[in-house]
Amino acid sequence: MRKKIEMVLERIRACGAEYGDIRIIDTIKESITTEDQMVADIIDSRSKGAGIRVILDGSLGFAATQDLSNLAETVERAIQIAQAGRMLQKEKIVLSAKEIVRDEYQTPIEIDPFTISKEDKINLLLRAEKAMREAAKLSRTTGSMVFQRQDKIYADT
Repeated sequence: MRKKIEMVLERIRACGAEYGDIRIIDTIKESITTEDQMVADIIDSRSKGAGIRVILDGSLGFAATQDLSNLAETVERAIQIAQAGRMLQKEKIVLSAKEIVRDEYQTPIEIDPFTISKEDKINLLLRAEKAMREAAKLSRTTGSMVFQRQDKIYADT
């Protein structure tokens, strides 16, 4: 992925842009729902995508894709949009200078919910529903859990 990101940034620099960036996001999501002491829904999903911004002659261009193998085409689209926008732009975008920062951050977690089995999660929801029914004499109950993990990569010129 690093080579693809460098290719995008090199193309942005080569077109003469004042600035450009790429943001790649990979999201994994798990959702479990119970209703009236039965499993109602289990959904596992994953989405990936990239957004590329280019500021060229004070004009912003943006393009996005879910196809990470096609970043060369996406950066070209962002450049073309910035070029087209120059004709309509009343005021140029001017960015202030900034220092280069290289960093990494990981949210601290005690227990990764993706390491817990679905069976254990379902059993917890069913026990919670049972406790609700007993405590409040309810005839209808629902429970749900939603877990999401996002990995983000950001790089700019």
